[in-house]
Amino acid sequence: MEDGVSCTPDSPVRGSLIFTNRYYIRRAALGAGAGPAAGELLVHELSNAVALDMQWAERCLYWSDVTRLGSAIRRACGGASAPHQLLHGATLQNPDGLAVDWVAGNLYWCDKGTDTIEVSRTDGRHRRVVLRGQLSEPRALALLPARGWLYWSDWGAAPHIGRAGMDGSGRRVLLSAGLYWPNALTLSPASEELYFADARQDYIAVADLDGRNVRVLFSRERMPWLRLHHVFALAVWDGRVYWSDWETRSIESCRRRPRAAGAVAAGAAGAAAANSSGGAYDCRALVQTVHKPMDLRVYHPARQPPAPGHCHSRRFLLQCLRCL
Repeated sequence: MEDGVSCTPDSPVRGSLIFTNRYYIRRAALGAGAGPAAGELLVHELSNAVALDMQWAERCLYWSDVTRLGSAIRRACGGASAPHQLLHGATLQNPDGLAVDWVAGNLYWCDKGTDTIEVSRTDGRHRRVVLRGQLSEPRALALLPARGWLYWSDWGAAPHIGRAGMDGSGRRVLLSAGLYWPNALTLSPASEELYFADARQDYIAVADLDGRNVRVLFSRERMPWLRLHHVFALAVWDGRVYWSDWETRSIESCRRRPRAAGAVAAGAAGAAAANSSGGAYDCRALVQTVHKPMDLRVYHPARQPPAPGHCHSRRFLLQCLRCL
């Protein structure tokens, strides 16, 4: 269903948002009536949960637990009481981002300690390096299996957003000019858009899938009342943009486009009204947390649609990374 601003999938499943918050993974409701809350507890007793993704068809959650004593990537399948399965631990240092290829059944992650992007099967088998070199602080990952593309952000010495084939081929930098801390990255396959956030310059922007036609959606400079201070992760769903913010220790959201009635009112009175009501963009807090919120994902089957041309041959069990 579309109204010119939002696009709600025709599904009986209600969308929700899953997020990491150091010691646990929680789920918060989306849609009308959703307000600041702690959210449903899914996984607990973690040390420092950072990166997060899901595999809807298998009901699996994947996350990284990053500590000085040793980091790990784990998963739990089947619900809150499911056991935690260790997928990777050896040689991991700082896996800050991960993404599931739900079509081919692969798991990707970036490690800012080893300056690599790696892949394995979702059960942890057949681990290998996809990208090495010209990475210094890789942070976020996003996949587009229907086109065989892998996107990443890097906030290191040469900040950039890049793209390569999911097998590591055709590597290129899409965005670099004006970037400082491109922490967050997400894709909207339906609208063929790439969303990203800069945690130093406090803005959220959108571009096409080739990194062109960049437009700033929200920024502290233009909207000083906005709770957008240090974005760590992004998600897009049903006409709204969601982000986790370290400084406010919250998950915030705004409409992708303003209400038809007009833009946010100007001046001191308008700013005060916008601050209390969210303004024309209907900005509001979804979750308020005690600890810094980390990664987040929309939890809904529409986020992981089936794709044609799935590789099934055992010969390509490891190498099936580009299913076009």
